[in-house]
Amino acid sequence: VRNFGAAAMQIITRNDGEVLQLIQDDKGLHLVAVFGLQTQTTPAIPAVQSVIQMLSDPDINFNMSCRIGVATGNAFCGVVGSEKRKAFDVLGDTVNLACRLMQLCEQTRS
Repeated sequence: VRNFGAAAMQIITRNDGEVLQLIQDDKGLHLVAVFGLQTQTTPAIPAVQSVIQMLSDPDINFNMSCRIGVATGNAFCGVVGSEKRKAFDVLGDTVNLACRLMQLCEQTRS
């Protein structure tokens, strides 16, 4: 997980993206990244470039199947939570669509 996370974060950052979450649970490893927060470019292009680079990167050998969902559109981006616990997050239909697309994909192996 550590090797995958470091390599994936490097690729995503190089493509002007931000990794919001890297979580491992009983359903597998989940990486949530966003693009277009700090640039005026179309975020779909660097997002898809990141996916292609991660799938073809020899340093990313996470030895498991993967599902990927990419969606573009507006989303709420900002701090959520309370005074005791806050986090930066993205919420909205675009985020939900990416999740649904990921769930519909067949599990593939790079």
